[in-house]
Amino acid sequence: MSVDEDEQTPGVLRSALRALRRMIEGEELRPGDLVRDGDGEQAAQRTRLNALARHLPWVVRRGSGRGVSQSFRWVWPLSETTKPEQVWALAAVRTMLDGLRDAEIGRVLTDLQEEHARRLEGQRPGRDELDRMFFAVMRMLDPTSLDPDNVDRLAKAILERRRVVAGYRHFDGTPDEVEIEPWTLLFADEGVYIYARCLDSRKLDHVDTRRVYNVARFSVLRAHEATFTYPLRAEHDPREIFRHSFTFMLPAPGVEHPQEVVLRFEPSMRAYLHDHRVHGTQSDPEFEADGYVVVRLRLHITYDLVRWVRGHGSTVVVLAPGHLREWVCSGVGGSEGYRRFVMSRGDGTR
Repeated sequence: MSVDEDEQTPGVLRSALRALRRMIEGEELRPGDLVRDGDGEQAAQRTRLNALARHLPWVVRRGSGRGVSQSFRWVWPLSETTKPEQVWALAAVRTMLDGLRDAEIGRVLTDLQEEHARRLEGQRPGRDELDRMFFAVMRMLDPTSLDPDNVDRLAKAILERRRVVAGYRHFDGTPDEVEIEPWTLLFADEGVYIYARCLDSRKLDHVDTRRVYNVARFSVLRAHEATFTYPLRAEHDPREIFRHSFTFMLPAPGVEHPQEVVLRFEPSMRAYLHDHRVHGTQSDPEFEADGYVVVRLRLHITYDLVRWVRGHGSTVVVLAPGHLREWVCSGVGGSEGYRRFVMSRGDGTR
C-alpha cells in the first residue's frame, strides 16, 4: 500500500485527529507521540502528518466576526454527502445568530457556515452570497435587544462550570437579581435562552428550581468565582427535557407530565398533514372518510401550543384535553391562561 492510499484509511485519519484534539486541548506532543500507538516507524509518522495536512486546508477569513482578516487551519474531516437537514441547520444558525456576529460565538459560527457552504458546492462563496443562499425566515432576524457579549459570557461560564450573577427583568417587567448555574444555551425562533438552575432570586418560589431565562432580559452579567458540578446526562438531558414541549416553553413545577393532545383539522388541511408532521411526538394522522384529519400528540400544555392552535382559526378543533380547548377559546394570554386553565387543575387533568 502506498503512502497516499494509506492516508485515506479511516484508522489513520482517526489517529491523526486524536493527536490534533490533544494539541487543541493544550497538551504538548512530541513528533514520536503521534505514532506511539503503532510501531513508531518514521513512515507511519509521516503518513499521519500527511493525513492531517490533506484534511486541514488553509481557510482565509475576510470581514467576518470582528472584521479581522485571518488565515487559519479549519478542521472538517467529514466526507459523507451533505444531507438536507444539515443545510437547514446551517440556515437556522445563520439567521438566529445574525445579531451575534460581533461576538466570539458569532465568529465561530460564521466560520462554520462559510466552510460548510464551500463544501456544499465545491467553491467558497462570498459573505453576501451566503446571506442569500442560506436564509431562514425566523423571528430573530433583528435581535436588537440581545447583548452578544452576554451570550459569550454564558457560553464561557458553562464551559468553565461557573455560577453566574446577573440583573434580570421578568416577563411582567419586574426587576430581579438572580444567581444561576447555567446548564444549556437554547436557540429558538424567539431568541436565545438559557436553561439553568436558580440559586438565588427575589422571587422565592424560583429558588432551587430549573428554569428557562430569556438572555435578552439579562443586564449586568458576570461569572462568579464559585464553580458547580455539571449534572450527569441522567439528571439533565435537553433532548428529554424538551421532548414534549411544543417549542422551548416548559410547564411550571408540579404540572410536569405531558398530556395527550387531540386535534381535528378540516379537509382543507388534509394534504398538508399528509406530508408534514406537526411535532416529533405526533402519531400517524387519522384520515376520516369525510375528509377530516385527526392528529394526536403528546405535549405539555403551554402558551406556545395555544398560540399555534389559535393561528389555524376555524380549520382546527381541540378534541382533548378539555382545559386546552377552554384556553384556546378564551382568548386569554400566556401566564394568566396557564394559571386559569392548567394550574387550577392541579395536575393538568380534568
